[in-house]
Amino acid sequence: MNLKDRLGNLVTTSETEVIDAIDHFTDQLLRLGAEIADITNAAERHPDNYLLQLYAALFYLYGQAEKPHEKARLFLQKAQALLAHHVSEREESFYEALHLWYQDHLSECLNHLEKHCLKWRNDLVALKATEFIYYCKGQQYEGKRFLTLTDAYYPKWKDDPLFLSMHSFALELTGQLDAAEKEAIRALDLDKFNSWAHHTLCHVYINRGAIDKGIDALESYVPIWKKSGRLIESHNMWHLALMYLENLDFEESLDVVKRAKWESKVSMIGEEVDLASLLWRFDLEQQDVTTLWEGLADAIGEKASFGSIPFVNAQLFYALKRGGKKDEVKEGLSSILRFAELQRGEDQKVWKGIGLPLIYGALAFANQDYKTALKYFDPMIGEVGAVGGSDAQVDLFRQTYFKCLVGAKRRKDARAYLTQMTEGRSMTRLETKWFNESVS
Repeated sequence: MNLKDRLGNLVTTSETEVIDAIDHFTDQLLRLGAEIADITNAAERHPDNYLLQLYAALFYLYGQAEKPHEKARLFLQKAQALLAHHVSEREESFYEALHLWYQDHLSECLNHLEKHCLKWRNDLVALKATEFIYYCKGQQYEGKRFLTLTDAYYPKWKDDPLFLSMHSFALELTGQLDAAEKEAIRALDLDKFNSWAHHTLCHVYINRGAIDKGIDALESYVPIWKKSGRLIESHNMWHLALMYLENLDFEESLDVVKRAKWESKVSMIGEEVDLASLLWRFDLEQQDVTTLWEGLADAIGEKASFGSIPFVNAQLFYALKRGGKKDEVKEGLSSILRFAELQRGEDQKVWKGIGLPLIYGALAFANQDYKTALKYFDPMIGEVGAVGGSDAQVDLFRQTYFKCLVGAKRRKDARAYLTQMTEGRSMTRLETKWFNESVS
């Protein structure tokens, strides 16, 4: 007799230990907890369970690098070998989604996952996986699709704090800041250790330009982040560092680097992207962080050669360039060009039309060659949200474009672009400084 998980999904197993492992992974994935990797041990203990193999593969697909990608392949192979046994339609559908993800067919994966989620509305693991594919495709760029999906789940899951953290983020990405804040706070009322709900509030504060209020709130959440998974701890600390930077408080922002242990502990792609994104912003202000760039470039090594999403690869290449890794940049670009050619449909269009120009423009900016950078940026900056990442993350490229306009003496264009970026809210201290620079 097959059993159900805590969400009410039927699982092909009669073992309560398997259900316990699935329930634990569900909780850890939804909250990005510190014990999320336990799923790999569970899959090894139960090699005949189909869903555990899929969830272990899912864990590694989040890695966005060659080594975890290979581990995902091995777990997918184990799952495929079990297909000859009877598995449920839901489980087989999730395998198809993960296989598309593994093959880097992200647009097809997203289409499949959306259909899957609408058919099985108890499957919060699939919804969380879909949230990540929206990130890969550009979370703000795909924000309406994201919100449409969470709206479909809302009637049943409106009192589940981990679901609400996802729903609140979808609201934020579509510009509904008041509603996003309300749902995030409700999620925290139900579960104060919900770091993904904190993440929504990080976005709300910065998109309102409420920097001082945001710093106070985020600092109060830091002890909770320290007990969460490394990925969400790192990312939320990045948001805090960003707040200090917007206040022109460079020392406090660099202190967050120490508090987050990025100087010695960076190993995952997510951490590396967080640190690269922050240091790049220091470059925009001509603050010397050379030592940090060199350490980060050493940690990245050959990872930039692995085709992920343009948002990730652009920052890895920029970090390598700033860290003095010329050979790695050259070799990595050859690999990424081949990767872009292997994409298909919408994914290839994004890579060739937006992703590659973004990478080349970023490298030109690193050389302070603003006119060359603008040759790459000008045609695609309006669609840069499609490269992946959230609104706050992609703002880095918009800010870089602004700095290129200033550097190329296109000051009128720079002022107009900064005004467009900050429409509907007060400028931060950093943005006010930039505006004044574009006038002088």
